[in-house]
Formats: sequence, C-alpha cells, structure tokens
Amino acid sequence: MKNKVISDETRRAILDATHTLLVEQGQVDVSQSRIAQVAGVSRQTIFIAFGSRADLLVALVQDIDAKF
Repeated sequence: MKNKVISDETRRAILDATHTLLVEQGQVDVSQSRIAQVAGVSRQTIFIAFGSRADLLVALVQDIDAKF
C-alpha cells in the first residue's frame, strides 16, 4: 500500500506527532491511533505513508539525523 501518494505536509505531520508523543510518553505508551489523532490523519494514512511502526520509527530517526 505504500504506492499511494502522501503529501510531504502529511508525512511531516505524522513525523512531528510521533516525535512529540515519543518524547512526552515513551515508545511503549504511544499507539498509532494516538499518533494519527495528533497528526490529524487516519491510521490507514500512517500505514500507507510508512508501512509499519518499525518503518515509521526508522523514518523518524533518519529525519532527526538529517537535521544535524
């Protein structure tokens, strides 16, 4: 399902929401449902954009690394 187009703005919203929630709550307490709620998207959109929770976390680490 990763072949659907997700805008850069939506991808950024998901990454930002994930980062914020992980900092505030830790990995164990952050659900994809909560990430979706904070990002203003559906869980399906997260799946389409990143494929899995692990892929989302890898993308977040790469995003943070790219800033430094």
